[in-house]
Amino acid sequence: MSFLSNVTFYKRHNEELTKYLVNKKSLHICSSASRSKIIENLSTKLFIDNTNFEGSFEEIEQKFDVVVLTDVIERFTNQTERFTNEEISSEEYLEGLESDYSLLLASYIVNADLEPPLIYEEFHEYRLKEIESYILMYEWMIKAVEELNENYVEISFSYIEEAIYYLDLISNLDISC
Repeated sequence: MSFLSNVTFYKRHNEELTKYLVNKKSLHICSSASRSKIIENLSTKLFIDNTNFEGSFEEIEQKFDVVVLTDVIERFTNQTERFTNEEISSEEYLEGLESDYSLLLASYIVNADLEPPLIYEEFHEYRLKEIESYILMYEWMIKAVEELNENYVEISFSYIEEAIYYLDLISNLDISC
């Protein structure tokens, strides 16, 4: 199995982000751990960690056309696999879950304040529902780790399926400008 180097991955990641940010007033919410890796300069950046995200929003007083959230679901999958394989401790896993949970809350707060044009209202509603599903997924997974309850893991995974459902709805929308 071959792997992309970290440098190559983030170079491509930044190039992909550019597609969504060109000619738009945009906010990019990302983990503080990725501060040195996110180099695109087309957006306002909000770097979040699990100890302080609400205070960061006080600095942002403008509306955005696009809000991009990165580093969350990919990290969840990677960290869950590492935890399952006993490569990281439950404390490390829980810390990562709480950090990503903070990112999702931050994204939800910003997206809930957006006032999309009429043509994008349905898209916006589905996006909020998708983010809500991921938030619930994280809440149940955090509870599962804290209480060592496998049933909560199953509940958490059911919210992944729900989030994917809303993502499919978004993908199937026929929005033409």
